[in-house]
Amino acid sequence: LEQKWGENIEASFRLNANYNRLLSVENESDKTDRKAIVAMAQAQYNFLPKWSFIGNLSEEILVDETDFLYGFVELNYNPSLAANEYIIYTRAGKNVKYPNLNDLNWKPGGNPNLKAEHNQAIEVGVRQSKNWFSSKYKNSLDLSSYYSTIDNYILWQPTIYGYWEAKNLKAVKLRGIEGRFKISNNFAKLKKKFSMNYTYTQALNTQANFKNDASVNQQLVYIPEHQFNLMGYLSYLNYYIKYNFNLMGARYITSDNSDYLPYYKLSDLTLGKKFSYKTHDFNFSFSVLNLMDENYQAILYRPMPGRNFLVTLNYTVKS
Repeated sequence: LEQKWGENIEASFRLNANYNRLLSVENESDKTDRKAIVAMAQAQYNFLPKWSFIGNLSEEILVDETDFLYGFVELNYNPSLAANEYIIYTRAGKNVKYPNLNDLNWKPGGNPNLKAEHNQAIEVGVRQSKNWFSSKYKNSLDLSSYYSTIDNYILWQPTIYGYWEAKNLKAVKLRGIEGRFKISNNFAKLKKKFSMNYTYTQALNTQANFKNDASVNQQLVYIPEHQFNLMGYLSYLNYYIKYNFNLMGARYITSDNSDYLPYYKLSDLTLGKKFSYKTHDFNFSFSVLNLMDENYQAILYRPMPGRNFLVTLNYTVKS
């Protein structure tokens, strides 16, 4: 539901209901369900030609369990006055993440005593969208920096027994930088797309969870500080070629950061052809995954496939 008052105030309202059920494979009578209702209200006030304010308030109700409020406020500045061309923003908010059914009940490793996460965050960034060369090319750029503190952070980490276990960390500090860039040209015979993303994430445990806890002020396990990926796409007369590159930074595998998995880089190459017949669309592609035959592990003791191949045929019926 959306509502507008004059030229400067607009609001939206949303109501969602979700139902989830977790069934035990070993015992069909062992089941757990959750009913959730989320109500959200958001308003935007354009109080000056270049300035706008956004406020958001949500309430989530977990039926027969709990309820909580969360939301954010955001201040936007548009120096050019053009719609979405260049916006500087700052946002501050509070969020609550209640443990899901798997966190609480998964066997083995689930923890029925988990507490809800409470997150306070602030973010500053720039959003830019612009058309170039008579609108033939369109690009978007997003740069942001954030800082967040989380109480009762829910973390799944490996145990000495060979399975992963969920637990709460008393206090975690997150800070980082994110950058995203896209450019495309969809109005020529030779269509071109290019995108690039980079994230820097520092996720530190800032409070001891037991006596002589060596993980204090150390990076959380399996969270890399650096991630980078890019994608290039060319299409001509329904033939296309696509290239993906992903760089995953080193990830610590011990809470005291004494051991880690090294960084790895992956390349994927896809060749494809799209064609149609009446109301039927087909997309045939051949992909070479892990093109450079990289030897890597995403999780300790779980080696991933080397160079491998994938053939795909997608079929769509138009209405």
